[in-house]
Amino acid sequence: MKFMETAQPPTFTVPKTSGLAIASLVTGLTCIAPLAIIFGHMAMSRIKKSAGELTGHGLALAGTILGYVGLVVLVFFHHPRSFRWSSCVEKRLGSRGMYFANPQRSASGKRSF
Repeated sequence: MKFMETAQPPTFTVPKTSGLAIASLVTGLTCIAPLAIIFGHMAMSRIKKSAGELTGHGLALAGTILGYVGLVVLVFFHHPRSFRWSSCVEKRLGSRGMYFANPQRSASGKRSF
């Protein structure tokens, strides 16, 4: 007697969200820029190589973008030679900029700027 082969029902694998993508987004939101950039690029690379088993490309991309924005903000506000408004004014006015911060009184009692 020949047994008939029974067809197995197809199995479906549910794609999982990449943990690195989530970590990238979280570190990007908490302004830990270098980690957000590293995690984001690693997550996007692994998601691309996973052939559909991993998801979260949007999360990784958002975390990477937030990381780069955070890095620009960090450099802009914490770098000693940043282009702040006050340093731009000092560069344009030179030593005359001190008169705006410290008005002096002349002999007649009037302030000179």
